[in-house]
Amino acid sequence: MTVLPQSFLIDRETARTAETDALHFTRQIFTRVGEAVSNAVETDPVDVPL
Repeated sequence: MTVLPQSFLIDRETARTAETDALHFTRQIFTRVGEAVSNAVETDPVDVPL
């Protein structure tokens, strides 16, 4: 069995916090991309490839 240094061991609460932060960050990215696409479509629908 491999023994990991203490710095590699995290508790469940820390893991949950990291997961929540990652999900929040991902949601922000998709929201911003969606807004950008929406704005592009509203601005000039002719130039948007289908």
